[in-house]
Amino acid sequence: MYRNFVKSLMVTVGMGMVLSESSAYGFSHKYLNQTRSGTKTNVFVSQGVEGEYGKYTLNSKDEAANGASRSGVQNWQGYGLRTAVGVEVMKFIQFSANHTLSNMRTGGGAVQRLSGSKLGGEVRFVFESPLGNLEAGAGALGSRLDYQKAAEFASYYGSGTYYTMGVNYFMTPSVSVFGQAKMFQENLVRTSGPESLGDFRTNTTAVGAGFSLWI
Repeated sequence: MYRNFVKSLMVTVGMGMVLSESSAYGFSHKYLNQTRSGTKTNVFVSQGVEGEYGKYTLNSKDEAANGASRSGVQNWQGYGLRTAVGVEVMKFIQFSANHTLSNMRTGGGAVQRLSGSKLGGEVRFVFESPLGNLEAGAGALGSRLDYQKAAEFASYYGSGTYYTMGVNYFMTPSVSVFGQAKMFQENLVRTSGPESLGDFRTNTTAVGAGFSLWI
């Protein structure tokens, strides 16, 4: 899993280095950003990779205690491949929809895994800067994830919210690279599988990088 994440991150960083080298002989981000129209709606498509880590609180039933509920906090980590499509209005407000292929796991001997898809929508506010536009916003997400622990399997549906902050740097009028940090809170409800698994409440942080194509 981590090998795939490292490969994806290397590809993203490599593309950024190539674009940065070509931009060094062209126009600066400040100039390119100033020449972009602030009166028309700009459409963008983004691709990025994220590393995610944080706490999962498990609410489950203890069969040895006659079905009494119990909870525990676990450390999870993993990665996500994220694709987004959105529009930017007046170079200030962005609305976008995104899809993430997520892979999360625990460490230790009894490895637990959660993998699947997350769909989200977000709004961001853009603040122009010569060294890269600052972006901050919030979003909502829904997820469908498959759980595995040894021979145990289960399915989960989730919903939650997140906050995002990042920097976006224009290499050409139609290509930009970005770095982002996000804080997620999500509730995952078990829809199939052993009742002893219960539900999850997550509190995680994701850090990622990628590029955007502007149309």
